[in-house]
Amino acid sequence: MEPVHTNAKHATTNRVVTSILKIRISHCESTRSFEPDQRRNFRQGESQNGLKPSSICGTPCSVMGIAGYCSSVRRTIPIWYGSCRWLNPFRRVGVRANADIPRDAVQARAFGAEGIGLCRTDHMFFAKERIPYMREMILAENEPQRRAALDKLLPMQRDDFFGLFQAMDGLPVTIRTLDPPLHEFLPNAEELRSTIRALESATGDHKDEIEHTKKVLAGVESLHELNPMLGHRGCRLGITYPEITGMQSRAIFEAAVQAKRAGLNPKPEIMIPLVGSKREFDDQETVVHRTAEEVFAACGVRVDYMIGTMIELPRACIMAGEIAQDAEFFSFGRA
Repeated sequence: MEPVHTNAKHATTNRVVTSILKIRISHCESTRSFEPDQRRNFRQGESQNGLKPSSICGTPCSVMGIAGYCSSVRRTIPIWYGSCRWLNPFRRVGVRANADIPRDAVQARAFGAEGIGLCRTDHMFFAKERIPYMREMILAENEPQRRAALDKLLPMQRDDFFGLFQAMDGLPVTIRTLDPPLHEFLPNAEELRSTIRALESATGDHKDEIEHTKKVLAGVESLHELNPMLGHRGCRLGITYPEITGMQSRAIFEAAVQAKRAGLNPKPEIMIPLVGSKREFDDQETVVHRTAEEVFAACGVRVDYMIGTMIELPRACIMAGEIAQDAEFFSFGRA
């Protein structure tokens, strides 16, 4: 779900848009010249860059319909961006992008994104050089083991965040802390059972490999939930394992300090996912603030930041008034 990003206290809005093939604008009686690339007069029925607005005019108008999807992103987004620049004098919302890695952020800004509306940090962990450390953290038997694995992930996350701040210099970057259920980072249980059976029937000594696979299988089975999308995920992971939120917050603030020292203007916004009550938000907010102060004190540099959440649960909608007492922004999506 692409989020609508709203300041919880000032009700300003940024909407993420993915692709548009057709825009129809009505309530217009006259025509007007628009200029991004060249001055030209558009009348009803005319088209530009493959789009066919019913009319483009200078009088107040509203977008009545947006429809269509083009599978070629390379073709669609430049068309959409170039054509929607016509609407700049009238629009009241900003447009941010979903971007999880620096390369995507660079491309998003080139297409005109006014920031990152959602960076899903969990996507960073699926890279082949990172997933072993993520699994090591998940299968850790105690907090010291878990922290040891997180220490290996910290510099990787920090580098990613620095790249995002570099690409979005001066623009807001909303970073969501770990959200999915932990089992998503582990192998499939049935595949593990098949591997164990194959190893047990194979010739040679596979004792260590069998024991390791059984350990992973036990971890997968222990994380099994009937409804994992509304289970132990989102802020509940951070509440159970505050060291995870701590590591991600440290990576964000160390990257922001690094960016500021490099002459950039980082604007981090930390999103706490799947919040359903003010108490849940406050718990994670405390961890983030504490980590921020530790980093700023150690580095002698401060960076402005915001902490907010995504309203993606029915309960969160009902409790939004209370959550907004502390949250500095809301994004809207779905679980």
